[in-house]
Amino acid sequence: MLYIEHDAKSRFSYAYDETTLHIRVKTTKGEVNTIQVQGIDPFASWVPSEENPQIWVQDSANMLKINMVKEYETEYQEIWFAELKDLNTKRIRYGLVLDTFDGKFLYGSKGVMDLSKYPKALEDNANFLNFPYINEEDIFNAPSWVKDTIWCQITVGSYSNDGQSCIDRESGNFKGMIKKLDYIQEMGYTGLYFTPIFKALAWHKYDTTDYMEVDPNFGGNEDFKIFMEEAKKRNIKIMLDAVFNHCGPLNEFWQDVIKNGRNSEYYNFFYIFDDNKPIVENIKEDGMYDRIDEENLNFRTFGFHAYMPKLNTGNPKLRKYLLNVSKKWIEEYGINGWRLDVSNEVSHQFWREFRKVVKEVSSETYIVGENWDDSYEWLRGDQFDAVMNYGFLYTVWNFIGSANYSKIQKTTPTEYKYQINELFIRYPKNILQHTFNLVGSHDVARIMTVCDNDPELVKLAYLLLLTFTGSPSVYYGDEIGMTGMGMDSSRDPMIWDKDKQNLDLQQHIKKMIKLRKQYSSFKEVDIEWILTDDEKNILIFAKKNDIEKTYIIINNSNKEETLALPTELSNNTIFDIYNEQSIRLEKELILKPYGFYLIKYL
Repeated sequence: MLYIEHDAKSRFSYAYDETTLHIRVKTTKGEVNTIQVQGIDPFASWVPSEENPQIWVQDSANMLKINMVKEYETEYQEIWFAELKDLNTKRIRYGLVLDTFDGKFLYGSKGVMDLSKYPKALEDNANFLNFPYINEEDIFNAPSWVKDTIWCQITVGSYSNDGQSCIDRESGNFKGMIKKLDYIQEMGYTGLYFTPIFKALAWHKYDTTDYMEVDPNFGGNEDFKIFMEEAKKRNIKIMLDAVFNHCGPLNEFWQDVIKNGRNSEYYNFFYIFDDNKPIVENIKEDGMYDRIDEENLNFRTFGFHAYMPKLNTGNPKLRKYLLNVSKKWIEEYGINGWRLDVSNEVSHQFWREFRKVVKEVSSETYIVGENWDDSYEWLRGDQFDAVMNYGFLYTVWNFIGSANYSKIQKTTPTEYKYQINELFIRYPKNILQHTFNLVGSHDVARIMTVCDNDPELVKLAYLLLLTFTGSPSVYYGDEIGMTGMGMDSSRDPMIWDKDKQNLDLQQHIKKMIKLRKQYSSFKEVDIEWILTDDEKNILIFAKKNDIEKTYIIINNSNKEETLALPTELSNNTIFDIYNEQSIRLEKELILKPYGFYLIKYL
């Protein structure tokens, strides 16, 4: 049975710009020979029928016919792509004509139609799918600067205390951040994403006490303002972490509720189950209370954390407050982005209003959701600009990471290709250009730990990140080889003692950042897969644009391998991008263990 996956006005059919439509189709591997998109403006080219002049039909001579190309493949499926350009009327009805081993079929508004049974189906555009109109305001639009930004994610409390090393995860401050801006700039970072900086109880700051105040331990609002001024001098973008799904136990709204119950004006800011039961027990003088049976609390929380009561963003008064918070830090301090914690547990309605408010203050504000899964429903242009791309992280981990790390499911080069292709077809191309990509963060083990403390593997992970599309992020300390197993140890203080830093790894990441800025093809969405050698664990792919075509060759093996070069690379003099020298390639290339080449034609 013919399998086809496609919907109009979806991730498979979307406006790329004001006059361009992108069409994608997913079919079972090997089942379809060709696909042709046939389309026409439903209001254009009507002529009298040759059979009956009293009946008007559309002139098939004006039918747009575009042959689709096989864009990507996965283990079981093929993905086809076509770009419909210059749709100046902005309207089209289109059908998909599939040539298969079982005959020709039309896929359209009535599903699959066998053209041997319905030979005139293509003459009636009522059988076609409809893209009614390309409205400019419906086109996905994110800040253009994001594509050129290299982020460093930093936990302020762990980074620097007045320029010195931190003694724990709470001693860092913005005076220290200011003194490390030169280092940040030398590494090539052009954006900083800070985990929460607002006043909170716990060291991690994800239990907000006051959304209007930078934590005093970090230097308060005054030091943050000075920091922002210094960052702007260096053209470094700043993104803050907004925790709007829940707050902390000492938040003034929650304190009023647990002390006054139904009589609190903030009662409906939260989700209380039973008015006849205590909300919490044993409230102390400082406002804290006992943790009791956290899976059977009398209020909703993040997870089952008694000290993280969930906020009811459907409440108009609370919603207004949170939206004012969102505006304040852009208007008064000039931040450039918001990362939204636990964003998939907050309502779509709230995020739509959030986007409207934030973009009215500055259309150039970058909005990133913390969604770990397929997030297309948040990326239709009315909510987020991007999500943290954990799908990419785990794909790289499974390919590069050590089998000794418990969460790794080792993949071959072919499987890596398939998994990256799956990521590509989740989102339209204009979304992929802005995704927040990473191989490490505060919520997972450090990449050095994932790679079983082998810096050569970490080099490969960051090579893959920095030749991938989107907006890449380096987690602080990864560049000097820090280790950590999880959410606590992964946020340990930054190591500033050069004798304890892996300076070779640091120079590699610094160089890859420089090369990403120099070679624009690295930022392109599409990947041309040249070779996947599963036996030798070798991967070759290419990135290209109108300016250049670059090749990335990776030996993901712990032994030296001899690579028989593909025809397009053999017997050529090329430029070794990484080592900045011309080399002659013959028919074979020797690859060191975990070695790589970045090359382009002269």
